[in-house]
Amino acid sequence: MTDAAPPAPTPPRYAVQRPKGKKWDTLHIDDDRDNVMTVFRQVVTVLPKSYVRVIIVEYDSGGTASDFRWRLVELYDPYAAGARSHQDDEKRRKAKIKKAAKSGAARARAPGETVPPPVRMYAWAILLGLLGGAAVFYWIGLRPPA
Repeated sequence: MTDAAPPAPTPPRYAVQRPKGKKWDTLHIDDDRDNVMTVFRQVVTVLPKSYVRVIIVEYDSGGTASDFRWRLVELYDPYAAGARSHQDDEKRRKAKIKKAAKSGAARARAPGETVPPPVRMYAWAILLGLLGGAAVFYWIGLRPPA
C-alpha cells in the first residue's frame, strides 16, 4: 500500500470585493497583498458610497473555485465614523431641493394642492386625431357622405 500524501496547501490569494445585490462582486484577485491593498484604496476613492472589502481566499482542495474559505482582512464602511454619515446625505439632499426651488425647476406640490389639467394639450390631441382619421378615410377612398 502506498500512503497518499496530503495535497500541498495552496498559497492564500487576496480579493477586493464590493456588494452587488445580495452577493459580493469580485473586482480584483491577486497573490500579492500589497497590490490588492493598492487596488482597494483606488476602489474606495472611485466608489466612496459603496462598501468595499478585502478578503483572504483559502482554497480547500486543489484550488478549485467552488471549494474555498475566506477571512476578512479589511472593510471600508462608508457610514462609519470618520467617513460620511447619513446626516450628511440628508443635508445634501435638502440643499439640492432648495437650489432647485430657487432655480425655477418644477416645485413639489403641497398635499391637497390641485394641478390644473392640460386642456390645450387635450384639444390639440383631439384635433390632430380627427384630422388624421379624416386623412385616412380620404386616402382609403371612403369619403364621408356629402
